[in-house]
Amino acid sequence: PVLPADQLWSEGNASYDDEAYDYAIQKYKALLDQYPFDPHAEEAELKIAQSYYEIGRYPEAIAAFGNFERMHPTSAFLPSTEYHRGLAYMAQYTTADRDQTAVTNALTTFRNIVDRFPGTPWAMRAQLRIRECREALARHESEVATYYLHKKSMRAAESRLRGMLMNYLDTDASADTLYAF
Repeated sequence: PVLPADQLWSEGNASYDDEAYDYAIQKYKALLDQYPFDPHAEEAELKIAQSYYEIGRYPEAIAAFGNFERMHPTSAFLPSTEYHRGLAYMAQYTTADRDQTAVTNALTTFRNIVDRFPGTPWAMRAQLRIRECREALARHESEVATYYLHKKSMRAAESRLRGMLMNYLDTDASADTLYAF
């Protein structure tokens, strides 16, 4: 049976508030499928993305935030949407010795916020996250340089250190690495 839009919206919100995010996603998707032009449709799309983020399904959250931005390019929620997409990228980061694609994507996203929405609270938050991303990338370069040094590959270690000094000189990880070396 087709439920009224108000009922789907209220059940989705109640589930979201109760942190039953999977059920909330179902209700919001039903609302969008049955009533795509409902006044709550834009917010339902955003809550779907936030629900994915809250339950740790970060690839789905990133895709949902991207779809929201593509579908609503003039929305007032764009700065927060972009910021949460960056957080979803950051949540996929594990350690400095693993692939750094997630941190690189997060850095790009946070820089995009600073460029597109200067002077907003989201831009100030993004500035802090940019510093965090740069620290993570500098730590990665430091660990790779240390690895090459232990393997007696001086040219590769020197190359990594030179790259770290050129790109991440202002980070704590660079200072620590220079002190150690």
